[in-house]
Amino acid sequence: MKYLIFILTGILFFGCLPKDNSALYNEACDLENRNEFNEAIKILTKAIEIVPNDIECLNNRAWDYYELGDFKNAYKDFEEILKYSKQNTAGLYGIAFLKYKEKKYQKAIELFDQIIKLKRLETVHIEWKTSEFETRGPLEANMEKVYHFRSLAIKEQQTSSKKSNRCASP
Repeated sequence: MKYLIFILTGILFFGCLPKDNSALYNEACDLENRNEFNEAIKILTKAIEIVPNDIECLNNRAWDYYELGDFKNAYKDFEEILKYSKQNTAGLYGIAFLKYKEKKYQKAIELFDQIIKLKRLETVHIEWKTSEFETRGPLEANMEKVYHFRSLAIKEQQTSSKKSNRCASP
């Protein structure tokens, strides 16, 4: 009898869980538009619990963490994206952007170059489902931003190189 109650409870509990996290994702987007990043993170975390491989939810949560200055958790989410899709340009862009912000210009440039190479080869065809019935579509890096921050990283790297050469003794 105990087992029967346990099994029925499990069926009721897991049977009642939503199979689609789109409503949560949309709610989080509304919160992000109002700069309520802590609340958006909470909602996205719930959405990710429902669909753990939802790359768009992971991406949004990573950017929310970035907005709050929490690079550690932002990195985790961008890396989680790459776990599900190794050549996902949005995940690579997020990591490259964080490297740029941390003034790790060489690593940022390498990652930006990797994105450019992937896009040129047109090997990136990312499809992921938010539920068994619906797809939001591929999540890819904005190439305009990739080129922009790549050029900024190169300039910063050259500037910091010139500064260190001026300080070097003859």
